[in-house]
Amino acid sequence: MFVSRRLAAAKTHDLMIGLARSHRREDIQNWVYRLGNQDVEKLVEFCFYLTIFQRASDLHIKPNEKEVVVLTRKAGVLSEQFSFSASWYPNFLRLMKQRCNLPPHPSGTILEGRVVFPFEQQPLSLRVSIVPTLFGDKIVFRVLNHHKTLMTLDELGMDANLQERYEEVLSGQNGVVLLCGSAGSGKTTTLYASLLWLFHHAGKQNIATVEDPVEYVIENVNQTQVNSNSGVSFANAIRAILRQDPNILAIGEIRDPETARVALQAGLAGHLVLTTFHAGNPVHAIARLKEFGASSETLSMSIAAILHQRLTGKSCRECRGAGCDGCGGRGRVGLSAQFDLLLLPDGIPEEEEIESPAAV
Repeated sequence: MFVSRRLAAAKTHDLMIGLARSHRREDIQNWVYRLGNQDVEKLVEFCFYLTIFQRASDLHIKPNEKEVVVLTRKAGVLSEQFSFSASWYPNFLRLMKQRCNLPPHPSGTILEGRVVFPFEQQPLSLRVSIVPTLFGDKIVFRVLNHHKTLMTLDELGMDANLQERYEEVLSGQNGVVLLCGSAGSGKTTTLYASLLWLFHHAGKQNIATVEDPVEYVIENVNQTQVNSNSGVSFANAIRAILRQDPNILAIGEIRDPETARVALQAGLAGHLVLTTFHAGNPVHAIARLKEFGASSETLSMSIAAILHQRLTGKSCRECRGAGCDGCGGRGRVGLSAQFDLLLLPDGIPEEEEIESPAAV
């Protein structure tokens, strides 16, 4: 009996991997339909396989009134993969919380955590967020790969002239450099590439970061993880680090007025501060900082540059954008980054002057 169970488990494991590799949504959906509420545990495991083999950056599990939809984000595009009955969701949610080592709080509670899904030689590390919605708790996973090889500035695809100007900004060794763009536009990748450049070109400097979460581990960089349960917020960590004589400070993200204020103060105090900021373009970045309480004078004195980036999909070479098995029917494979650099040597321009900032 034990042997037969192991064989059945191995067969199911191979089936799930095959489905996740196939990208055939119809086959996946048919397999899900054949499952029952008693087999929801398989569905929980399959979500992780799907994330791995689709090389997704995010996994969304969204409850609706009658069904629960599972989506993955790849190459910046969120695509539906399969759905299952909403009647299964209480059991699914309970098992997923167990799998993620989250407390079994009742539905309607905001929860955050991390989970490592063991897979072959490269475990999958994910950040999990659970937020209550109208029809139940929505679950979102963000893939974290601490051991992934970091990209360099040369590999980001910047225009040569723009990259040269950006490196000059980094060499200035003071002021705030804002890396802005929409969610999933690659701001964190650019932040780490900038830190690598500084590490290799700025000599022996005291480089510190404040992150939530620490997505990549960088040797010889002092990385601090935000932990609200322990009272370690972005703002408190920045204040503490500034007392440790840093030359360069990287802030994972400016999310609130207090973090914005201490980041700008650090730039005014002569530190080089790199940070990401959710904004559609440099104009919106300036407007949001003003909403956070920063004056035009403070911004003009503290900000050295704003680097805006966005991602565009690369057409699949096999089908030339028509959609095929190789690209999962999307017509696109991979992403290309587009950059604009706004230098602020002479103060903050008026909004009408920077509505369409020229790429430098």
